[in-house]
Amino acid sequence: MVTMAMVRQMKSKLFYLLIVPFLLLSACSNNDIQVSKENALTVCLDEAGIKEKDISNLNINEGEAFTIEFDYNNKHYTYVVGTDGIIQSRKRKALKEEEKIVEEEPKKEENNDIPTEFKNQLKEAALRNVGVSEEDVSDLTVVKNEDNTYTISFQINGASKIKTLADENGELISSFVE
Repeated sequence: MVTMAMVRQMKSKLFYLLIVPFLLLSACSNNDIQVSKENALTVCLDEAGIKEKDISNLNINEGEAFTIEFDYNNKHYTYVVGTDGIIQSRKRKALKEEEKIVEEEPKKEENNDIPTEFKNQLKEAALRNVGVSEEDVSDLTVVKNEDNTYTISFQINGASKIKTLADENGELISSFVE
């Protein structure tokens, strides 16, 4: 025989079995990553290969995206970084009379002082990070930066240019599409 107490107990268990997992899933499914303006600045400086202590005239405007402007080495840099931490646009122009806008950094020559085995590990990690193999890319280079980080650059099928930044231990720090 089923009593009212048993019915209430079953309803309570049913509530916990159906509603609580739904609430947990909906709370955990928020994939909106929000970065701080400090994190956005770090992404820009990593991409440019510049240290924060070396820049001047820093200006960060918050809105739907972060607009980050700074001067370095007689050049004015302007970045737009989404609140998800992805660089949406970048510009660099000379502070001197020529005011010419340059969209890309000059091509750096690949360093030959990086041990071959370590260089291959960096290449493999960068390619694995974007899910491609060496056969799918061109212009694959590894450059050691002044701050002992490494920039791995390559093009996928001649279209998108990918740059990946790795620390001195070979751990990937960031990747971005140019």
